[in-house]
Amino acid sequence: MAKMNKWAISAICLASIVAAISFIYWIRSDEVYAIDGPATQAAVLKIIPIGSKIDFAKTTMEAKGFQCSMAYNKPYAGDDPAGGRHQIDYPAADFLWCDSERPFRILISKRWQVIFVMKNDTVASLAVGVGLTGL
Repeated sequence: MAKMNKWAISAICLASIVAAISFIYWIRSDEVYAIDGPATQAAVLKIIPIGSKIDFAKTTMEAKGFQCSMAYNKPYAGDDPAGGRHQIDYPAADFLWCDSERPFRILISKRWQVIFVMKNDTVASLAVGVGLTGL
């Protein structure tokens, strides 16, 4: 009976390790879930270049797990695309706002916000915000 308990404990530990590795891979498996704003912006622009139809941007981002909605004539903000620590505030525009949040650590999540500024139903520019939420 004691050997069975050791095997059960070993199996639980192994399953936990496999689950943790799978979870980490899942979080990092898509480049649009990059480490910061500039890296996320570069990854998104690879799959949704400037000039793409806004409907294509919406469909693509939703397929990657984002929730997207349109905003009209509203100001917005994004991380400094040059990698600085400050946020840039932009004037009012029409845009597609896509948002996703994933667990990062215990009681902390990481949030990705991607804003596709729209002109004539196409992507004119992009702003990205990446940050931690929770405690």
